[in-house]
Amino acid sequence: MKKTGIIDLTSEHLEEHSSLHTPYSGCLSVSKRDKALNEINDRLSKALCLTPDRQFFLAPLDPGSGKTSFLCEFIRKKKSEGYFRKEGILLCFSTKVEIEKFITASGLDEADFAVQTSDHIINGEGLGYHAANDAWVLLTTHQMVRHHVGKSFEKAEKFYFNGKPRRLRIWDEALDMAEPVSIRLDDIGSLYGPLRLHHEKFVETLEAHIPSSAIAIVGDTATIPSTLIVPSKSEAEAVFGKGDARIDLLVKLDRLKGQALDIGEDKRLGKALVGHIHELPDDFAPVFILDGSGRLKHSYRLHEAYRKNLWRLTPYQHDYSNLSVRHWKRASGKTTMLDPSQRREIVEAAAAQINSDEDEWLVITHKDDDGKRAYSLHDEIKGLVDFGKRRVCFIHWGIHKATNEYADIKKVMVIGLWRYPESVYRATYRASTGMSANLAAPADLDALRRSETQEHLLQAVSRSNVRNADAGGICGDAQVYIIAPAVMLNDAMLMETFPGCSVTPWTPVAKALPKQAAQLVEEIKRQLSGGTSSIAKKSVRDALGIKASALSRHLREKPVQDALQEHGIRSRGKKFEISIHPR
Repeated sequence: MKKTGIIDLTSEHLEEHSSLHTPYSGCLSVSKRDKALNEINDRLSKALCLTPDRQFFLAPLDPGSGKTSFLCEFIRKKKSEGYFRKEGILLCFSTKVEIEKFITASGLDEADFAVQTSDHIINGEGLGYHAANDAWVLLTTHQMVRHHVGKSFEKAEKFYFNGKPRRLRIWDEALDMAEPVSIRLDDIGSLYGPLRLHHEKFVETLEAHIPSSAIAIVGDTATIPSTLIVPSKSEAEAVFGKGDARIDLLVKLDRLKGQALDIGEDKRLGKALVGHIHELPDDFAPVFILDGSGRLKHSYRLHEAYRKNLWRLTPYQHDYSNLSVRHWKRASGKTTMLDPSQRREIVEAAAAQINSDEDEWLVITHKDDDGKRAYSLHDEIKGLVDFGKRRVCFIHWGIHKATNEYADIKKVMVIGLWRYPESVYRATYRASTGMSANLAAPADLDALRRSETQEHLLQAVSRSNVRNADAGGICGDAQVYIIAPAVMLNDAMLMETFPGCSVTPWTPVAKALPKQAAQLVEEIKRQLSGGTSSIAKKSVRDALGIKASALSRHLREKPVQDALQEHGIRSRGKKFEISIHPR
């Protein structure tokens, strides 16, 4: 075989360099978890010594697999072998909190590491921000890398060790090649009036190149001129005041200059520009991605298929046979919760289940939005829960990752699921493939929606005792109660998210329909099965032998409306259709 000086870490070439291998924990176990960690250890060890192919190496490791402990031990081992004098390591975390946790867990000496973030306090850890070039291990955030890497990682001196790029790069949790961005056209329009007086050229340029929501055509593209002069932050604050959301909007517009943006549409939020920013350069590879949701995310499959520089390492997933999932197939999103009667039904059912035992519970909901809504879901549930001497803990979507604070809790209540606007999925497609979302196959967009829902559910539920797997990889005992519509989460998705778990219906509120109404709902469900997204109301009437007036009467009945909503079905004009946006 011809020697090129570049070692292929994706093939049998690993065997040639077996002397570089250091088994993880010296363990000869044949468990799936140890196999996965040993392979990662082997490849990381070789990457410190030899230049691998420019690949994004994905290591899918379920939450609770011990990746943080593994990283700490790996670095300690390599230090003892003298690598701290040779090649540098870059560790990229999602938040500053994760960096602080790693510093504590790793036991690194101050002379071993430095930190680079936007926080001057944590930057004082180790050798200090300004001595990063001398630190063998550099800890930073995903955002810092994206903001400072530019078009070439190897030219980004900010991340150098001993005057050269760090050889080993490790990315903790999910990696997208770029940051997806979507901007509502209505929001762009909100800039014009306030800015026109003092920034007339800016407004006129945008108006000439970005169509208004009224005339924009979904599927077209629009380009923000690269020569556009965007008002500075201080100029924007003088117009809008500090903290106004339109200031961040101007920042996004500035970063999107010169990019051909897709025009997409959110059925609830209107038309939007879809693009991406902070794309990672190809020479950021080789990088090792340790992602707890890596086996589920469709964005990696797109990256693999279109960019062709992602390589999957041996995956590890828990056996979830100790997890029991109860699913109430009911709408539970933010719009549903605005209806007091529907919210009361959900809150009372959740509280009744929590009060049915004396166990500790973790409750996961949407954020209350700091008083912007006329209700507080957390407060309403707390008002009905009998706390006694036990813990009932509450977290919201958005802070549902990367904490072990609730790892001893065995009961979880999930009310509503994490869902993005449609334009975000289209932007994610662009970021993953480097291609226009207007070219996306509907099946890929649908797979993105499903996989993102699954990813967030896995991460949220894994805050509980589920993450405490035994030596055989069997997850900790746990029961999860989920309130979410079937169109967003079905049994097959649950089984894929938690392989081996048991899934059973949960119907805390009995809703018996009259015979004719029940027949109507079943017929609509039957005709919409098998992948059909819409059916004519006439076909339902014909199948049941009823008149249009009888169908209209049934559709005005609240139990029928609720039954259709639970299955993600809506009545629209002369059709019934599956809604991809159940609320």
